[in-house]
Amino acid sequence: MARWTDGATIAVPTVVRRELDHLARGAVAYAHVARTLSRRYPTVPCSGEGDPAILACARRSGAILVTADRALAERARASGVDLLMPRDRAHLTRRAGLRANSGPRRPGIIIKRPRLVRRPS
Repeated sequence: MARWTDGATIAVPTVVRRELDHLARGAVAYAHVARTLSRRYPTVPCSGEGDPAILACARRSGAILVTADRALAERARASGVDLLMPRDRAHLTRRAGLRANSGPRRPGIIIKRPRLVRRPS
């Protein structure tokens, strides 16, 4: 991420933290790991729930959204939010938002962890 985001601050929206806490309480595989990783970064306060809250937070802060969720990525691009998406295990691809955002751009990244799904045993 450093190559694409020179001088950026990595932050996690409160809505993502709440979702990770919920998943970890439900014993979803790897939710504890994702929650622990998210605590290394500062929190961005945002109201609401789910993807709409994450998009509103990214637009408001002029942030780059990092996500592996394709549906969220397309909604973000359509609303003018720049993205970083995993191409494979070791590479990220930057995609520009489709519309110009109004207001000043501030450096920042919002990390959205994809929903963790329990694999059948």
